[in-house]
Amino acid sequence: VCSNSTLIVLNNKIVFLNSSPMLTSKLINRCIFCFTNTIRHNSHSLEICSKDFTDYKSLLIKDNFVTPEEESAIVGEVEKKLKRMKYESSHWDDVIHGYREIQKLNWSKSTQLIIDRFKSMVPPPLLPHTHILDLSPEGYITPHTDSVEHCGPCLAVLSLLSDAVVKLEHNDTAERWFKVLVKRYSVYVLQGKLRYHYKHSILSGKDSIVNGEKVEKGRRLSVIVRNDIQASQ
Repeated sequence: VCSNSTLIVLNNKIVFLNSSPMLTSKLINRCIFCFTNTIRHNSHSLEICSKDFTDYKSLLIKDNFVTPEEESAIVGEVEKKLKRMKYESSHWDDVIHGYREIQKLNWSKSTQLIIDRFKSMVPPPLLPHTHILDLSPEGYITPHTDSVEHCGPCLAVLSLLSDAVVKLEHNDTAERWFKVLVKRYSVYVLQGKLRYHYKHSILSGKDSIVNGEKVEKGRRLSVIVRNDIQASQ
């Protein structure tokens, strides 16, 4: 959560309030998001390092955030450009493998409504472009923390086309970790300690296992929204 802000729950919604007592409707519209399907330690979709580990509770997940039709609309708008690109074997920083990516600013009117709903998961100000990351069926992302110089304290990821397994591990203590099944059509939000003190990764197909259960990972399209570094000031 941004500094100089307060987090409250109002009518089952999380609301980010700035330090001013004045709260305009515009701020409400941009800063409210709902979250459901809180992950539980005994869930088949969550594996934790030890029974007394609780940091996973900071991860917010909302299943079925978009419909199959909305997924098709988003994919349809980025597919034409992505198809002209080859999957790269590795990223410049060696974090992402088997990927294509673009930054997208403009959407059709109908799809923009979906993207705006997704952007409401992250408190403003937001980075202007939406990051589209296309992982091949063999692609994966190694443990990393998003740049603290260019990105703010919160990011949201919309998962399309495939389920995947996300692993988070503490920057300083490898023994503190958890893995969670991130389902197709879902959104997850990283903020607070998970944003700054944990590295996150997307496991490869062969390593996509949660509590002994294999997760079938295919081609995965991530739509990523980050807030600006100013949000942490």
